[in-house]
Amino acid sequence: MSISMKKLVFTFGTVLTILFSGNLYAQIQIPTSIKSVEQTVDENLSDNFFAKKIQEALNPGSSFTASDTLQTLLDSNTDYVNDVLEVSSSDILEDEKTTAIDSLKTNRQEYLESLLGESKAADYYNIVKNKVEPLVEKYKMAKLFL
Repeated sequence: MSISMKKLVFTFGTVLTILFSGNLYAQIQIPTSIKSVEQTVDENLSDNFFAKKIQEALNPGSSFTASDTLQTLLDSNTDYVNDVLEVSSSDILEDEKTTAIDSLKTNRQEYLESLLGESKAADYYNIVKNKVEPLVEKYKMAKLFL
């Protein structure tokens, strides 16, 4: 290789490196701080995306029970999800959170058994369990609804 050919290959390689590194930098968004990542996570939760996913999982379907009972159940599901998320995001100690969520679960179980009856409530728990378990892999908080 002649010297002019080496210069040409070196120049061409340098230009390509600069072009590709500029394109890669434009595609990668690096957070400027941990705080911005935390804000993004908080915004996703505040957008109620997780709450909607859980509410969908708590919906047994229109053929499960009568429409008026189903509507009552869906309304109580919304309240239950909001209450659990409110407790989990509060500033209280972890032990107090656990106690509060356990209390919500107990009250919920009693409510469902009075609304649906014990056997229908057991069927409901099985349906919900099958719908919530796949969400646990993606959202650790989904365990709170099992």
